[in-house]
Amino acid sequence: MRRCESVKTNFKKFVRSTLRGLCLFIFILEVSFRSCPAFSAAQDQHAIFPVFVNQVPKGEVTALIRPADILARVSDLHRAGVLGFSGQNETVRGETYVSLSSLVPFVTFEMDEEALVLRLTVQPALLPPTVMNLRPDRPPGIIYSQDTSAFFNYAVK
Repeated sequence: MRRCESVKTNFKKFVRSTLRGLCLFIFILEVSFRSCPAFSAAQDQHAIFPVFVNQVPKGEVTALIRPADILARVSDLHRAGVLGFSGQNETVRGETYVSLSSLVPFVTFEMDEEALVLRLTVQPALLPPTVMNLRPDRPPGIIYSQDTSAFFNYAVK
């Protein structure tokens, strides 16, 4: 009877250690697959969205949608007027993409799934300067004379 109990105890220890080892192996395997670029690229969804920068429409942007992030093509962001940013870059099929979550706090983003629009709120430091000319334009066809002239004004009381 005593031998039977020791066999059961040894078998339980063996099963526990085997299960722990198997769980550890599965965990390591999953982590290595998740960090593998080929695995993450297979989960990416490519999309083209109209992009709004600070509520102004700025064309379209090609994006890769991931479960917790959106990667936008750098050239599209430059074309939309977002300049001088540095974030986590990734090259996919020869194109450079930047992780929008790596640009926080300078850029915040929202993907409107109903309207299928990507909305970016960008700090002014990353936008090109805006120059406003408040002077009126010269009238078209104005002629500046080189002739000598004088004007005299008087009032009689």
